[in-house]
Amino acid sequence: ARKRLRTALWRLRSTLDKHLSAGDVVRVARNRWGISDVVDLDVARFEAGILRGLNGPRSPVNPSGELSELESALRLYRGDLLEGQYEEWCQSERERLRVLYLDTLECMTRRYAAQGAWQQALNCGRRILERDPLREHIPREVMALYYLAGDRPRALRQFRHCRQTLKEELGVAPMQSTLEVRNALEAEDIRAIEAIVEP
Repeated sequence: ARKRLRTALWRLRSTLDKHLSAGDVVRVARNRWGISDVVDLDVARFEAGILRGLNGPRSPVNPSGELSELESALRLYRGDLLEGQYEEWCQSERERLRVLYLDTLECMTRRYAAQGAWQQALNCGRRILERDPLREHIPREVMALYYLAGDRPRALRQFRHCRQTLKEELGVAPMQSTLEVRNALEAEDIRAIEAIVEP
């Protein structure tokens, strides 16, 4: 096994060093192997940008500063990590990054909604549903956001789409809380609708 590892590392170093011309890309120190700091990894920039955006100070002068930081980080996520690879380590890392992406979009949905930026909040909500249509609390928020953005018919269409997706994918009906959002939309109960997107 050690001989195979050394052979794999030698091949990796030969290939990377030739194409990147950045010096010694694969570093070996005793029994530890790693990638040199000279290599720019989009995954590392993605995670660092999200940490800065979520944990950075919020300025009253620029309240959406952290949101632009998060948007920049999310642009780096162009699909699941190493699609087509099925090793266990890869699948768990792929899922971790996917959840980080979706959770960050959820956070941004709520932050945009808190600012009354309905369209930006809707964009985030729709991006979540493109990747995970079964997060049932997200269609509820999207329904409320459509209504608050002045598009009640589209809010009701979102409910029907949610109901159909749950039926086709899981064979279940919407939760009671989702039905309550639909009822609030039909009754145009603005207080109940605003409560859905309150942080």
